[in-house]
Amino acid sequence: MRYNFLLIIVLNTLLGSSSFAQGFYAKVDSKKIVEGSYVTVQFVLDNATGKSFIAPKFDDFTILSGPSRSSSFSNVNGRVSKNMSFGYTLRPKKTGTKIIGPAKIKVGNQILQTNPISIEVVKGSEKAITTDKEIFVQAIISDSSAYVGQQIILDYKLYSTLDVRSVNFLTEQEFEGFYTQVLPASRSALQREVFDGVEYYSKSIRKVALFPQQTGTC
Repeated sequence: MRYNFLLIIVLNTLLGSSSFAQGFYAKVDSKKIVEGSYVTVQFVLDNATGKSFIAPKFDDFTILSGPSRSSSFSNVNGRVSKNMSFGYTLRPKKTGTKIIGPAKIKVGNQILQTNPISIEVVKGSEKAITTDKEIFVQAIISDSSAYVGQQIILDYKLYSTLDVRSVNFLTEQEFEGFYTQVLPASRSALQREVFDGVEYYSKSIRKVALFPQQTGTC
């Protein structure tokens, strides 16, 4: 009985101290920007303690801010998660494809490094942005052809140069020949995208699952 009791204690201890996978990676808020704009890059270390962080050489960029360091820790039902990150705001010096090289950090006896990230810098539109181009919605479909019963995702995406706080649909579109299901609204953050040479903030505002009920063109 004594050995069984000790075994249970050990197992509970191991289960109670479980954690998420380790990793060191880089992420940016946009991989395509217009000339004169900026990109924010973060080098993130998950579920490990690191030291001696070495940033890449930003030869093709001007550093607008950074490094800024942040960290977080959580314990949900015994699962421990933590991360630390190093952030920079960069402005490319000219157009073209620019590379953010690997960052390095020491974890225990190992040196971890991130993968390089390519940033495409394009010329901005020389045309003035008209009112109808300050904000608009694009309907993006996941597949233009499908078999009967196959799920297709229709994504309504908002593009805006303005500060949009909320969006409401005044009318509902009808989809003849399809069974439809509105998907739960996501809480994704705004992203930056280039459209027709203009940089917009974009966000998915509604997704609808479509299921064709008959063959032919709908």
